[in-house]
Amino acid sequence: MTPSPRWLHPAALAVTLLTAAAPHAQVGGADTTVTLSSLRPPDAPGFVLLGGSPSAVERPGTPRALALSAVTRATEGDLFDQFAVQVAPFWLNGYRGLSYETYAKAPRPDEAFRRTLAFSAMTDRLDVGLAEPVPAVALGVRFSLATGRIDTTSTEYRQQLRAARQILATLAADADSLRRAAEAADSLYQYLVTAQRSIPFGGDEWSALEALRGRRSDELVAQIDLDKTLKLAEATETIGTLPERRVGWVWDVAGGGAVVFPDDEFDAMEVYRLGVWTTAGYERQGGAVLGVARLLDEDGLAGSDAGLSLDVGGRLAFDAPGGRLSASLEGVYRAGLSADLGDRYRVSGLVEYMAGSGETVALTLGRDFEGAPTGNVLALLRLVTDIGGDVRAPIRTFSDASR
Repeated sequence: MTPSPRWLHPAALAVTLLTAAAPHAQVGGADTTVTLSSLRPPDAPGFVLLGGSPSAVERPGTPRALALSAVTRATEGDLFDQFAVQVAPFWLNGYRGLSYETYAKAPRPDEAFRRTLAFSAMTDRLDVGLAEPVPAVALGVRFSLATGRIDTTSTEYRQQLRAARQILATLAADADSLRRAAEAADSLYQYLVTAQRSIPFGGDEWSALEALRGRRSDELVAQIDLDKTLKLAEATETIGTLPERRVGWVWDVAGGGAVVFPDDEFDAMEVYRLGVWTTAGYERQGGAVLGVARLLDEDGLAGSDAGLSLDVGGRLAFDAPGGRLSASLEGVYRAGLSADLGDRYRVSGLVEYMAGSGETVALTLGRDFEGAPTGNVLALLRLVTDIGGDVRAPIRTFSDASR
């Protein structure tokens, strides 16, 4: 039977379009330049302040490598041809006896500071509205005073750790036991043993078989050592890639500044951009509470002032047991601290539900910095209003299609 078209009220049209939304719809607004994520302390503030994403970043692992990188760049190339370096002092000389068990725990503030302290620097030539791009230098620092602890209760973590322990357990047996087991399982070695037993002891033929048997035993021991090396590498890789999702209190801080040199003159140096970021809160399985703040002084073009602004925001997140339902609410308030900027704010909410088929239904709504509503819910309701309450749209329903 050919299905007959049904007429849906515009409200039903909105629901139909909503449930067909693409997976993982994002919370968004008209102003995408200031979101909660963009306010969090960057890993390398020195790069962010110059507005660049360097194609290559020097990350020396030793003091010697750091000095060599700087000297090589200064003597063999243009220092302002986008040179970027990031250094974490704590890790320059190895792990300093830091065990994984200690690393996984929540550190004291001074321990967190030492482990996470990182400096970033970048040089480049920027177009700031002058006749030629000008040399620019940015320096940044980032550290944490609280990092929480690694979540060792997750299923993924426990399964991966169990696999690593099983691998290590196979390496715990003593060498003689492993050798005897390998000899018992090796057909060539057992053939030599049987042949040796069938001839008189001590003769030339017996001695030749004894030498062959010893050589085969050495080959088996070498294979055992190789297997141990491979298994140890596998266990190391498994442990090294354990999930590092941390739970507990977190507090990250970053800051830095950038300067430009018009006309390539040091005495003409001008401050280009200054910034300070911080994030603090508590994260756990099932939810998080985070607060962020950013103070940014952007000169923009050399010789002009684009304004000083303070952005503060917060986020509440909830994940229902089972992971199918999640919800979050976030807001950002921008306070203009100079005459050119006014106070503005944006608020957005997100509810996601993962259906049994793996598709996600996402509902978003909010308000952008300009005061306009955002999100798929409000957009669809606005569409319904524009269509009119008595207007009907020809849409086939699922019940029609099943006939």
